[in-house]
Amino acid sequence: MITGINCIYTDATLRIATKGTVLAGTVLGEITAANVLVPYQSSAEDGSEIPCYVLAEDVENTTEASLDVKNARVVAYGQVNANALTLVKSGDTVEAIKTTLKNNGILVMNVQEGVGE
Repeated sequence: MITGINCIYTDATLRIATKGTVLAGTVLGEITAANVLVPYQSSAEDGSEIPCYVLAEDVENTTEASLDVKNARVVAYGQVNANALTLVKSGDTVEAIKTTLKNNGILVMNVQEGVGE
């Protein structure tokens, strides 16, 4: 599970296109016509090219077909560690989407881990 500071979580419908697992920390966009979330990709043209949520827990599709998973837990607001974020499209960067996520209520922080240990 991804943890953050002052996070507000909500449940949403997550569409997983193929068999496999979408990992906690995956940045999500919303397909506006279908009102479902999918992993964010800058090259999309269906609304999901705008990052707006972060997946809080791993979600798995055990079927060979596309699956809409209801009640997937997502971060809707709060502060998250940049190192915990996952982008599915090669070439997409956290730095490029930080402002858009901030405008959607998610502040991406660069957390230095292990300090004081």
